[in-house]
Amino acid sequence: MRHSFIKYAAFAALAAGGVLADLPAISGWAFGEADHRIHYLVDSRGNGIMDFSAAGYGGGGVKLPSAAAAER
Repeated sequence: MRHSFIKYAAFAALAAGGVLADLPAISGWAFGEADHRIHYLVDSRGNGIMDFSAAGYGGGGVKLPSAAAAER
């Protein structure tokens, strides 16, 4: 069971990064739609693949701030 979760989590990570954007769906758990977003199924208990695409600075997709160089 653990290996299955790792396999699906790896697929979701690749798909979220755009690596699998042009490939046909190979999983029933994570798949692309016409809106160019990845969608995830959940089981009867509400368990599904966690989506970390909004993790990171500013929820992701935000340019990191730059600071001026300090003189000594």
